[in-house]
Amino acid sequence: MPPTLKSLLAPAKLADYGYNRSYERGREYYQAGAVLRLAQRGDRLSAVVAGSRDYKASIRLSGSSLSFSCTCPADGFCKHLVATALAWNAGEAEALGDLDDIAAPTEGPRSRQKKGPDIRAYLMSLDRERLADMILNQAVDDSRLRDRLSVAALAAAPDGIDLAAFRQRIDRALEFPDFDYDNPYWDEEDPYEGYAEQLRPILDALESLLDQGQYASVAHLAEYSLAELNQRCLEMEYDFLEAEEMVDPLVSLHLRACRETGPNPEALAEWLFQLGFVDTASEFPGLPWERYEDLLGETGIFHFRRLLETEWRNLPAPPENGRGDRRSRQRLRAALLRFAENDNDVEAQAAIIKTDLSDQDAYLELARAYSSAQRYDEALKWAEKGWNDFDDARHGNSNLRDFLAEEYRRRDRVHDALTLYWNDFFNDMDLSTYKRLTREASRDQDIWPRWREKALESVREMIAESRKNPPKRTQYGFGSFGRQTPDNSLLVEILLWENKPAEAWDEAVSGGCDENLWLRLSGWRERSQPQECLPIWERRIERLTRHANQSDYAPAADSLAKLGELMEKIGERPKFIEKMKTIRASLKRRASFMRELNQRNLP
Repeated sequence: MPPTLKSLLAPAKLADYGYNRSYERGREYYQAGAVLRLAQRGDRLSAVVAGSRDYKASIRLSGSSLSFSCTCPADGFCKHLVATALAWNAGEAEALGDLDDIAAPTEGPRSRQKKGPDIRAYLMSLDRERLADMILNQAVDDSRLRDRLSVAALAAAPDGIDLAAFRQRIDRALEFPDFDYDNPYWDEEDPYEGYAEQLRPILDALESLLDQGQYASVAHLAEYSLAELNQRCLEMEYDFLEAEEMVDPLVSLHLRACRETGPNPEALAEWLFQLGFVDTASEFPGLPWERYEDLLGETGIFHFRRLLETEWRNLPAPPENGRGDRRSRQRLRAALLRFAENDNDVEAQAAIIKTDLSDQDAYLELARAYSSAQRYDEALKWAEKGWNDFDDARHGNSNLRDFLAEEYRRRDRVHDALTLYWNDFFNDMDLSTYKRLTREASRDQDIWPRWREKALESVREMIAESRKNPPKRTQYGFGSFGRQTPDNSLLVEILLWENKPAEAWDEAVSGGCDENLWLRLSGWRERSQPQECLPIWERRIERLTRHANQSDYAPAADSLAKLGELMEKIGERPKFIEKMKTIRASLKRRASFMRELNQRNLP
């Protein structure tokens, strides 16, 4: 069964869409009645959510997934979207179509079915002149509606499309928002967010023109739109993340039109080359020329390739600091490599790659090209050179390391392969490097026990050395319990990952560990020895309630609830009640904390 708006916006799923505290804050916004003017038509929701100012939140079903936006500066599924979804689940949307579109209300005191008037039936009852006047009056105050109507009218003109007027509308749709780059808060918002939506009326109109069979006009207008978008990208002073989602639908429309008009292959090759490789802005994503191969045919592809090769020969040498943002070079390079790969010409590939060996990715690409041609000795040579020629081995290219290890194993040089991962682990001891070492060494079961013992001993030596020269305590403390000396956190983390909780507990008891690890250990230990877990939660509660003016006491209240559960399990419920009396008496001025305790029905 395909996903529906109701299944995707189920309350149980909303917490997965958010991040940090967006779900909790969104629930608070909803409960405070901040969701205003929630409307639904089909699978589209729109609401105004009151916050520090009014924000417009929109959610819609796109295929099998959700699309959403909010005018607030936050990324992702923000608190305003969460609040909107919760209000919709409670049946608070006003339907602008069939009343069956409204979600069935969920259980709860605020739940209610909000059935507004049947707006669609009312509109259908109006005569055309009155309806037109109503829409035009609204268009006076709504520039987006006005633009959409203007473009639709141009596309529907009975005496043929006015290309000059349509081009003016394209220019208007691609106008930049008025944004002050000197604003000291400019980095807190994306000035181009939602910019792609301005092109939607143009895309809809071009789709309509295709349905009318005006293929040549659509091809011309799509080419004009792409050229103008590229020109706008040249003026960018900020990363333009929406350019790609604007290029793709324009290219799709252009392709459909060209398949009907049958353009000259060489002329099409010239256009693809100029806009995609020569006059291309750095923020313009380029043209997916591969999608045009069937239209180019042999003649067009031959001409296109000659243009690329001539441009490549005339390029200046790459800068010493690498390819950097030289996107024109990268695009040419990628296209020529594609042709060389299709020809199975490894020397042509190598010649292109060797023009710029300024990073390890290039060496890896070169090694892979030789390996694909089964020239393994040359592949090993270039992989080793790429690995050894860069000073900072601690942060070497992991893909190059993996490739080089496989080449060593091809030659039964298992120790050399493992040494690559050992050096990675030894220079940067953490769980991720230990996992990589484990993955590689455990391929040989008779070898892994020795390497594991060696790795754990190195961790212990690192901890012992750190204790001799402990880091200075900063304003943020050291460790979750304010430890001033290094602890056994890494050992505990490794042993827990290896599913050895008993050994991890012993290491934590003997040398301490991070609070989050203690909590994980508690989840295991409390099943058999709940009394030994009490100090873990008591320390956590003491830390969370140490300072006043805490903005969020929920974790402290949750920890007290957990402590109460453990103390009841070992028959110490009366002691917990006395402990709660002491806490309530000493922290009674913290109203938000008292509220959290009461919500959990704590004594």
